[in-house]
Amino acid sequence: MFECNPVEAYGWLEDELGLPITEAMTDLLADGAIIVTYPTDLSPAEEQQARERLAELADRFSRDGDLRTPEWRAAFLATWRHPYVPAYYPATDRPPALCVDPEQRADWLNAVYSNQTLVTKVQPVPLNRAFRPATGWMNTSSSTLPLLVLRMLEDLDVRDGHRVLEIGTGSGYNCALLCQRLGSEYVTSVDIDPELVDLAAERLAANGYTPTVAAVDGAEGYPPNAPYDRIIATCAVRAIPASWLKQAAPGAVVITDVHGRLGGTLVRLTVDSAGTATGRFVPYWTAFMPMRSTVEPDGLRPRPWYDDEQIRSVTEIDPDLVLQPREMLGFLLQWIMPDISAGQAITDEGKPAVSWRPLTARKRSSRKVRRAAAIE
Repeated sequence: MFECNPVEAYGWLEDELGLPITEAMTDLLADGAIIVTYPTDLSPAEEQQARERLAELADRFSRDGDLRTPEWRAAFLATWRHPYVPAYYPATDRPPALCVDPEQRADWLNAVYSNQTLVTKVQPVPLNRAFRPATGWMNTSSSTLPLLVLRMLEDLDVRDGHRVLEIGTGSGYNCALLCQRLGSEYVTSVDIDPELVDLAAERLAANGYTPTVAAVDGAEGYPPNAPYDRIIATCAVRAIPASWLKQAAPGAVVITDVHGRLGGTLVRLTVDSAGTATGRFVPYWTAFMPMRSTVEPDGLRPRPWYDDEQIRSVTEIDPDLVLQPREMLGFLLQWIMPDISAGQAITDEGKPAVSWRPLTARKRSSRKVRRAAAIE
């Protein structure tokens, strides 16, 4: 595992890559997260390769009906992705792939100009280490796959002069596309992570973009630049924050991933003059990282529930219909029973089951809970 200890991290950069630390610009955060960044200038041959890959992606997305307007096609072709992804994590338990490593350079460039999500930051779980030591790793920032980025931007239906609020600056690439399409003066982007915001602002400025970028809790929006004609969130929420609706102009469009414990997907809402938002879920499935202010200190798992009088019942429903994130049943159940969590379980007979437990942590309660549902 690529440890987040500064001494070990620096040692890895020197020993494994042979890179003097004076050549590597590395931010190692006090909370254990690592962001690695390097200059990303391309050679003429690499730049030509990147342009060809962008054109190939644009043609493919246009043929498939995902890239629908000439304005977004032009913006996509004019916006480099590589300055915003100088390194990415192939997996949370592996070192990052670096643009400056000669052995990884070609793979890095191919990955950046392909249709895939690239994780750019990982952190130990739980995020709040005051509760207990880290027990695992969690992706906390990424550069979303271009297909999904463009689908969302097309569905956002921006017009010249629209003011846009982006929740989740991340790498800065999505913000760059918005700036290219609308102009920097119309774009505001916020993220709860100040290191991500600082890096994104630097990268955006280096490429000629000067939007408003702020390190704030995305759930609060950004009142100074309100009202907004469009709000787009590249993170998942369990409910639309009231502040977003308050900062939306009449007729504004809001696109975000509404995601509960058992799945979710993107929703496209229109805000009326009374501040009420209505709309529909989009016809394609997505799963963004949760907005950081919505992550419990323990991660995403509820605390254990102990019950002396558990009730077991059996149904013929396949547990996968409840637990798989793309299944509609579990998606609906989580809203019908918001105070109940579901997880995988095994019956005494060894069959797959669903375990239901309240989210409030109690011990030795006499409250009866439906414990499992399994396939006969």
